[in-house]
Amino acid sequence: DCNYRKAIQLLQTSLDGGAPRSRPVLSLLAYCFYHGEDYLQSSEIYEELIEAHPSSEQYQLYYVQSLVKAESYIDASRAAVASTVSPSSLYFH
Repeated sequence: DCNYRKAIQLLQTSLDGGAPRSRPVLSLLAYCFYHGEDYLQSSEIYEELIEAHPSSEQYQLYYVQSLVKAESYIDASRAAVASTVSPSSLYFH
């Protein structure tokens, strides 16, 4: 948990310092928020990633999972219905 918080601080400082909101940085930031149990922040970043990369089933799945963990069940249901994730590709971590 402590390492996730440190990583989040470094990544956010990087973004605040003018670093581009690149896919790798945002992916890592969302991952750290999720595993640091800040599911709302995680979902917001996964939503941004989906807007930039709409065909990514992985981001769609992680977005829905983040919303469920944040107890945003209505939003999670809407996101799940709107997703293009095929049932055969589902897997959970």
